Amino acid sequence: MQQSPPTNIQVDRGAGSAPELESAAWIVLSAGLRGEPSPLTGAPTAWTSKAAADLHERLQHDPGTGGFMDKLTVQISDAPAETILLAAELVYLQCVALFDLKPATKAARVQAVLDLLPGKPVLPPALREPLNAGGAFAGGQGWHAQIARHVEWLTEFVQEWLDLDPSRRSAALADPIHFAEVTSRVSPGATVSMEPALNYLAWPGHHYPVVSSIHRRKIRDAFAHRIGGPSGKEPLDITRDLVKIRHIHEQETGAFAEWYSSPYVEEWNPASEVARRAWLVRPHPGDRPLVQRWLTGGYVSLKGEHLGKVPGGADQATVQAAVDAGYQHIDYSQRKQLTSEYHAFLTSMRDEDVVVTVIEGTVYVGTIVDEPVYRPDPMGRVQRGVQWSKRGFPLEGLGGLRGKQGTVVDVTDSLPQLLPLLESVGPEEVDEEAVAEAGVPELPPVSDALAADLHMPVPALQEIVDVLQDRQQIVFFGPPGTGKTYLAKKLADFLVGQDDTSRARLVQFHPSYSYEDFFEGYRPGISAQGQAVFNLTPGPLRELASLAEQPENQSQPFVLIIDEMNRANLAKVFGELYFLLEYRGEAVRPQYSDRPFRLPRNLFIIGTMNTADRSIAMVDAAIRRRFAFLEMHPAEEPVRSVLTAYLSARNFSTDRAELLNALNSEIGEDERDLQIGPSYLMRSAAATEEGLRRIWRFDILPLLEEHYYGRLTRSGVHVRFGLDALRAAPAQNAEPVETEDLQPPPSVVPEP
Repeated sequence: MQQSPPTNIQVDRGAGSAPELESAAWIVLSAGLRGEPSPLTGAPTAWTSKAAADLHERLQHDPGTGGFMDKLTVQISDAPAETILLAAELVYLQCVALFDLKPATKAARVQAVLDLLPGKPVLPPALREPLNAGGAFAGGQGWHAQIARHVEWLTEFVQEWLDLDPSRRSAALADPIHFAEVTSRVSPGATVSMEPALNYLAWPGHHYPVVSSIHRRKIRDAFAHRIGGPSGKEPLDITRDLVKIRHIHEQETGAFAEWYSSPYVEEWNPASEVARRAWLVRPHPGDRPLVQRWLTGGYVSLKGEHLGKVPGGADQATVQAAVDAGYQHIDYSQRKQLTSEYHAFLTSMRDEDVVVTVIEGTVYVGTIVDEPVYRPDPMGRVQRGVQWSKRGFPLEGLGGLRGKQGTVVDVTDSLPQLLPLLESVGPEEVDEEAVAEAGVPELPPVSDALAADLHMPVPALQEIVDVLQDRQQIVFFGPPGTGKTYLAKKLADFLVGQDDTSRARLVQFHPSYSYEDFFEGYRPGISAQGQAVFNLTPGPLRELASLAEQPENQSQPFVLIIDEMNRANLAKVFGELYFLLEYRGEAVRPQYSDRPFRLPRNLFIIGTMNTADRSIAMVDAAIRRRFAFLEMHPAEEPVRSVLTAYLSARNFSTDRAELLNALNSEIGEDERDLQIGPSYLMRSAAATEEGLRRIWRFDILPLLEEHYYGRLTRSGVHVRFGLDALRAAPAQNAEPVETEDLQPPPSVVPEP
């Protein structure tokens, strides 16, 4: 039976750098440590082995793309209340002390979890208001990339804590070093920055709020002479030494010792450090999934499956011995190369060095921010933390990276070219979750300028935008010449903003178009060694989705236009993506990838279908359920008045509009899908009789000949639908066109 530790232990935890935050964190932390009711809701403690095991298991199943909170709410949406409450408390502890995260974002994260509980309890003011007090340390991009790992580590700590006998728990509640001994038992051998953070939250007057393992080692080594020398190299040794050093410094000054300010920072982080170097770490050819894991996880790795655990900073001989022992199955020359690479990764590579990787012609650059750690990851067991740039760069212009052989290569000669790229590293204020939680971005209302440009009424266009906002996927369908593609392009550019039309993309389907063309597939290529290889290559949907899901983009709409959508085999092209079109919050595992994929909520899709080519009734029913279908027909708005508005805006005669109405009236309602749209007559050539006859002869009549093949002869089509025949027809054959409200706006200047 699980026993709780005594609740009557009163100790002086000491004052740290942020008393208000430290007190709020202790309210949550102490209740869990002592098995007391949750301060978030008043419910019995959620710190139970059952809840911790359940939460840990759920965190192992990645639901796909999106920010941490987006994924977490999916992972625990159907969890027991006890598991959800534990998640809320651990999320609070993970972010409470950060000063590079907005207070509103901290509160929103915890509240998003509480909203999953019955009654949606509100974060109490006693825990919410202290969040406005600032913070104790900056996590940086490395910290923010590891949120999921931090919460996972905290669940492991809860399990470790509950497995202790009551006397051990009592000792940890009474002494900061005993508490640190407990946290060091969680994931031993792995450097997790949440460990020193939790030590600080439990004992702010003893443990200093510095979470970088590199900085912790540097500070300890710089001041170790004050305590008679370092006690050891293990993380727990460094923790013990830092507590002693802090006490000495604070006894001398009588105040909090700020190691990141003078006179301390000059001693442990002098300007005269070893010159910065640059390293190329190369993945296997075409291994984009591994690079994506590096970028999203904030690290770089080597496989190291047979290496053992060689410590960081090991000399060449030590690394050589480990390689010889673990890789006896390969040739000695290969072992020599491996030794060189692992020694460079473990020892020669230092914090603040630049690291770069290249995949499929794109360069990603970052800064080393952590010492080597070993994690149970089959894709890369030996890892180093990296603060990666926010985007990739073309390989062109970085020729110094070409021709370099090996997996880990010194490219310091390219450092002058690489350093400017680091300017794209994330901002000091990291707020990705506030964006990720925003959901579907709100599309801008239709402007008068857009309506004037399209010659369409504002209400009809606004209805289209409203449907797109609600459904996220729409299809424009109708006869040829109704401006479906033109409208889709103009609308997409308007919705994403004229200053960044790169967020809108067009693809055209055709009978040979496939899943591999649209989403991702293997393409032949040449490796760095000149060998023929097949690389996994993203298609337009995957590329645009990748851009849309980046934290800085999640509040912005992205639009993918699929032109001539019904010309392809849609079931073949979309494959398992059918599911994602209906369930945007869910994820599936694509057939060529090992990690789940989800369509970002800020990615909108506009398709076009020509009903003269293929009836909508013949389109896959699954597609018809997943898209909203908006008809673009010459007899219906917003197309019906386009030609008249176009002509009126230019002070032209409306004869062309009357002629088009006569043509479509002759085609008749029974042949609705064969009627002709106005775009044929909106060309400048149509302003002259000669030009109009050319359009009729070479564009419209051949189209009608195709439509009426087998029913009318070529001459019969010309007799029935020719210009002269239509002009000679009684005027009543032409449907009247409403011209109200079609006067050109003042901003429209008539053509000369």
